[in-house]
Amino acid sequence: MPRKAFIHDLHEASKPGRFLALTNVKSGEDDGTLSCSLILSEDPRQSVDLEFMVTDISLYPKEHEFFIYTTSEDVPQYVSEMLGQAQQAISRLEIPDMLSQLSYMFQKNVEPEDGGQSDLDGDLLLYDGEDSVCSGIEDAIPDLDDDEYHWSPVPQQTQPTGLDIITEEIQDSDELLCKISEDLKTAKQAGFRVGYLGNKLCPIVSVSCRISKLGISEDAMKAWHIKEAQYLVCLIRYIGKYQSLENLLLEDELAGKSSVEVRVGICNVYKPSISTALQMFDQVGQDAKSCIAISGNGPTNNDDIVYSFISGPLNALFNERFIKILRYRHNFGQTWSGAERFFNESQGKPVGSSDPISHVYQEPDISEEKAAMLPSTLSADHLLEKNGPGASFPLIAMQFTLRHFVRCTEFCLVCHCKTNDNYEALMPYVCSKSLCLFQYMTLGFGPSLEWEIMTQPYVVDLLVSFTYSSAIRHRLVDPPTGLGIMVPGGMHDANYKNLCSDAAESTANPHREVLFEVSFDELNKTINFAGSILNHRVCVGDWLVIIDEARYLHCRVTDTSCWPSVDISRPIKVSKSREAMAREIMPIPKLVKAAWYGQNFDDLSPKAQHQMIVSLLDTLPMVVEMKRYLMENSRGSQPTLSQWKDRISKSALDLLRWIVASNRSCIIQDDPDPTQDNINSAQPNDDRVGGVPGYMQFRFAQGAPDKEERFFKAVMAKNENCIQPHATIFAWHGSHISNWHGILREGLHFKDIVHGRAYGDGVYMSTSFATSAAYIGSNLGWSFGSPAETWPKSMLGVTGAISLNEVVNSPSEFVSTSPHLVVSQLDWIQTRYLFVRCSLNKETGLNRPSKSIPYYQQDPKYVALGPNYKTITIPLSAFSQKRRLALRMTAVNNPATGTPAKLSTKQDNVVASSSTKRAKLLIPQNQAAQGRSSTSGSANSHARVTPGYCTSNTPSQQTAGLFISDKPNHAETDGYLSDETDVDDRNIYIEADSIRSKQAQGNNPQLVPEGSGTKGKNKAQNETDFIPGALDPASLPMIAAPDNATPSATASLQRDLRGALRIQDNQPLADLGWYIDPNLVNNVYQWIVELHSFDPSLPLSKDMAKAGIKSVVLEIRFPQQYPMSPPFIRVIRPRFLGFQQGGGGHVTAGGALCMELLTNSGWSAASSIESVLLQIRLAISSTDPYPARLVPGQDARTGRVLEYGVAEAVEAYVRACNAHGWQIPADFHRESRASLAAEASSYKN
Repeated sequence: MPRKAFIHDLHEASKPGRFLALTNVKSGEDDGTLSCSLILSEDPRQSVDLEFMVTDISLYPKEHEFFIYTTSEDVPQYVSEMLGQAQQAISRLEIPDMLSQLSYMFQKNVEPEDGGQSDLDGDLLLYDGEDSVCSGIEDAIPDLDDDEYHWSPVPQQTQPTGLDIITEEIQDSDELLCKISEDLKTAKQAGFRVGYLGNKLCPIVSVSCRISKLGISEDAMKAWHIKEAQYLVCLIRYIGKYQSLENLLLEDELAGKSSVEVRVGICNVYKPSISTALQMFDQVGQDAKSCIAISGNGPTNNDDIVYSFISGPLNALFNERFIKILRYRHNFGQTWSGAERFFNESQGKPVGSSDPISHVYQEPDISEEKAAMLPSTLSADHLLEKNGPGASFPLIAMQFTLRHFVRCTEFCLVCHCKTNDNYEALMPYVCSKSLCLFQYMTLGFGPSLEWEIMTQPYVVDLLVSFTYSSAIRHRLVDPPTGLGIMVPGGMHDANYKNLCSDAAESTANPHREVLFEVSFDELNKTINFAGSILNHRVCVGDWLVIIDEARYLHCRVTDTSCWPSVDISRPIKVSKSREAMAREIMPIPKLVKAAWYGQNFDDLSPKAQHQMIVSLLDTLPMVVEMKRYLMENSRGSQPTLSQWKDRISKSALDLLRWIVASNRSCIIQDDPDPTQDNINSAQPNDDRVGGVPGYMQFRFAQGAPDKEERFFKAVMAKNENCIQPHATIFAWHGSHISNWHGILREGLHFKDIVHGRAYGDGVYMSTSFATSAAYIGSNLGWSFGSPAETWPKSMLGVTGAISLNEVVNSPSEFVSTSPHLVVSQLDWIQTRYLFVRCSLNKETGLNRPSKSIPYYQQDPKYVALGPNYKTITIPLSAFSQKRRLALRMTAVNNPATGTPAKLSTKQDNVVASSSTKRAKLLIPQNQAAQGRSSTSGSANSHARVTPGYCTSNTPSQQTAGLFISDKPNHAETDGYLSDETDVDDRNIYIEADSIRSKQAQGNNPQLVPEGSGTKGKNKAQNETDFIPGALDPASLPMIAAPDNATPSATASLQRDLRGALRIQDNQPLADLGWYIDPNLVNNVYQWIVELHSFDPSLPLSKDMAKAGIKSVVLEIRFPQQYPMSPPFIRVIRPRFLGFQQGGGGHVTAGGALCMELLTNSGWSAASSIESVLLQIRLAISSTDPYPARLVPGQDARTGRVLEYGVAEAVEAYVRACNAHGWQIPADFHRESRASLAAEASSYKN
């Protein structure tokens, strides 16, 4: 209930000390209102009273809007401005998250009037990064009475003052940062990549692992649409603040819910961007453009996270069950399997009905034999390895993610318990429990229909086409009963000639009145029920069909406020008559018949069920249109077709879900999109069967898992009894398209006699394509399905299908071998390919497989021939890796299609050619050996000290050593280059180590070395010849703050400057490599930065030493749109050799930096200045293609150091952007002109 949800959230938000800048949260005087006090940062003793009103409480907590106002007088101007900015940002957030967002916005952007000199404020503003990620929980609010919350609108106790809360938060922040650092370091040491996004104390934590390290087979990676080089990413979002494992478990035990959310996806880099991470948690504005995609379609940007094939079920498992399952493990010592079983068995039962310490809940999660075969990252269990408190929740969550991702076929996709089936599956499925099947089919739990549409739209098109044709011809023997599908009652169409001819057959109760006469205004999309007899009032969301002569118009009721006249959605026109479809809209209302979707599908006769299936499928849009809708509306949580309410009825959607879900075979489209031009000019397809032109190929990566297991056992049994070089043969089977719906679900069988059985009972097949193709039509002639039997919305336009089947090679036990192969043992037959004749593109399938791929050598006695009567080539991808190893299949090079195959009788292992090897960078053998001998998955197994990085043994340097293996161009044990670790992810460890060091020194004063009271920058004097503070202000082009400076940009720059100076104070200058003199910062819009202490081996260092130059002086000018627009950074002095003179280091001839990072094309608002300076220093230190060199003749000792001018730097920056196609910031020219004018004025003065 909306009001109860509002009261519940208000109760949660009213807890003292929850928000840093807000206190005294309580209920307002009116229903749907609340109030609180804003603590002013310039004087914590003063506050501003804020009032919040929900515009419509019935829309809470999903579609509501907040209205904010203040009842205080003399409100500071910046408070009013911030409230105006927050008005739009907090809409549709739940109360705790709305207040958290508002508190963070004030704490992040509001500055005291003294310019930030307060020590309290400097310590308080520890947050950096993107906007706050403290946003709403998507879980449904339990429907409880108000009293159950023990809620009272009047506070029961005196709340602490704002100053007390701030002081307490400051004291806790260091401890919290250390805990985050410790947890992430534990996950890092376990072999995972870790990072954080947004606010450090309220972060989105990212834990990831490269796919290549998970031991997933090539067959599974193809079926799951993932690649070896990608990362499996687990995102953990903390609501309010970061919490330890023990706090999360306690919160769940006391409150029944936890303040943490988890999302799982795929990314090309170890950590996704903040924008797509927020979208994964549905924390973006409603008008924001989505970056979320589906794996297989590819992300828009390299750091975008995409949904995987199992993200939906995994996210549901995490956010509905994981914390409770983890609590059972933690409290009762259960295994993962035992805790999951205990959760399911105790659901809805009284407390104590199950014994949590029973031996049934201690069953091993995985056998020791199987665990030994898995990578260490999959078999490790942090809860068992960690003794006592302090376990890392991010590491546990990632291990749980791997368990249900890599081993997904072992678990039911609805109840998430082990299926205990003895056969191996390629794709996960739903167990046989009736509740799981019901939730799967009717509620959309489990496998995602949307994922299938996004990744393989033409497979879905094919399945729907087969179902449509089967329903037309009454070949559908397993209709979707028991799902509660509601269909129009009393509907009958004589145009469906093969369907029921008696109207009484359309319903099991012919006396029930289901048709009504209404007035239909097609132009204005309204229906008037005046005079109609209805048993119930029409509701918004009801579906009905308008019967207008030869047209059937399906529509949804959208508004009933003007009853008996109702508004409807745009009608979906269905008709078998082209003339009726082309009929113009009638300008005036007319009387028509209307039928409600009020008839249960189960009550219909079999013939009427077939008619309704055809009718509902006629209302669906094309599959490619569904894909387009999902791609355009994939904002936040995984997109669903149920959101397309006015276009797809629930009945049609349930039918579509049943069609896709009831197919248990894993079918993969091997050919490219047939709608694209020049489809055969694409790269050769290594999974394509050679010699079958004109047909679109669909590969059965795996049949129904149970049947696949029986086939495997039959092949192995025959191979044991009679060792032969060819365990199986391949043969064709042709059948009318109306039969393929049943074949895909039941396999080939011979229950029905269609074309006679002249050669005995069994499945009829042939090694000749032409022979089997003769049976594609309804008669013995070469005729394909008629257009009337093809789904009219199909892009493929399927007119015929023929399968290539693998058969146990035991002809002596066949019923017949000539002129057809007749096999009665159904377990001896497994379909491997389906070739479909399409009206869409007749040229498909002409491209040949690569000549270098390994292919299967057929038995010369039974060679499968293609349409041109020549031998086809079958790639080894037709067989699973398990089959290839078990049968020791031989691979030979692919001959030209049509030539006799060269056969080999050797029983060698399969050797893939170079075209099928993993496309990755290989490690030299000596390095690979070292990698294998080291601890598997260890983060520092390849650790080494590089020049200029971590040259001493300080705590921060020891921490940074964890990331040596993550530096660019470092090869991991799987052969891939490691991604560079984000600077912010490194800094959180360094900052935590600094805090621990200070705490240790405070607790043990005798351990503090003499002279350690000076700051880090002074300690570094012995390690570098750089002298900080030596620049003469008179020699620098100092400018005043811009007149158009905005409060938000100023606040952001003040925060960033404090953060940079804090890092500078706590790190040795020699390691940091840059220095900002705070005395030279006249305004926050201009910083003077010195780069120093370069690697002595660099030519640049040698040139600087020769010239007596200690640093490279940079100027950073920030625009008024910062941080949305990048700063302009240039070299002031010394002058470098230009590119044309053989110089490098990314410094242009005018002194500007040639880096995409500093343009709109590469800039990110999440970038910190520290990370930007580090990347600039790396760019100047780069020797590719040439090292940076100084212009000869400069000498600081004689005062001859050449400088760059601002004008030439601006011109060089523009030239570089134009040359590389980078986007120049919108206001760059105006900002640069203003800066030049200000600089000229300062020189005149």
